[in-house]
Amino acid sequence: GEIEEIPEVSVNPIGSGGGLAVHATNTGSVINLKNSQFIGNLADSGGGGIFVLGSKLVINNSNTDHEKVEFNHNAAVLGGNIYLESSTLNATRSEHANDQHHLLIKGGTATEFGGGIACVGSTVILHASLLKENVAGLDGGGLYGVLCLMNSIKSSFSDNKAGEDPDQFGKGGGLFFQSISNIVLDRVEILNNTADGAGGGLAAIRARVFFVTESNIMYNIATEGG
Repeated sequence: GEIEEIPEVSVNPIGSGGGLAVHATNTGSVINLKNSQFIGNLADSGGGGIFVLGSKLVINNSNTDHEKVEFNHNAAVLGGNIYLESSTLNATRSEHANDQHHLLIKGGTATEFGGGIACVGSTVILHASLLKENVAGLDGGGLYGVLCLMNSIKSSFSDNKAGEDPDQFGKGGGLFFQSISNIVLDRVEILNNTADGAGGGLAAIRARVFFVTESNIMYNIATEGG
C-alpha cells in the first residue's frame, strides 16, 4: 500500500504561548503548576494556554486530592490548550489518590493539530486527567502526537473532534499518533469522540509500541474505521 506522507509540524516561538510560554535556554528547566487555571487565551502559532519548549511541566506534584489545574477554551494553530516540543508533561498521581480528575484540558481549539494537546518529540504522562470537547481542524482532537511517548492511567478522552477543516479529513477524534510514537493506555476511557476521517476514538500511523489494557473505547464515530 501507499505510505502516507508525514505532515510537517513547525511552530514559531514568536506568537506562541497565549497564557504562558516556556522556552528553556538550559536543559533541565522545570515548571510546577498547582491549583491554576488557563482560560480563554489565544496564540498565533503554538500553545494557546501554554507553550513548552525543552522543559519539564509538572502538574500537582503533591498528590493531594483537592488540587486541580485547568486549561479551558484556549486556541492556537497547534496545541489549542497545550503545546509541547522536546519536553515532558508529568501529571502523575499516586495509586492511593482518589480517581477524581486533577488535570482538566477542555474546549481547546487548534486550526491544525491537537485541539487539547500537541506533543511533538515529547513525553506525556497523564494520570487521572480529563481531555474533553477539544477540536482540531486536522488531526488529533483531544491529543496529537508525533514522535510522542504517551503513558495514561485512569484518564478520560471524551467528546473531542478532529476535522473542522472542510477540505481535509481529520483523523483521531480522541487521540492521534504517528511516526514511531509509543503509547500505553491503562484503565482509560475514550468515549463519544468524532473524526471526519479515520479513527473516531483513536488513530495511530506507524506507532512503534501500542498497549491498551482494561480500557473502554465506546460510542466513537468516524467516516473511516470507528
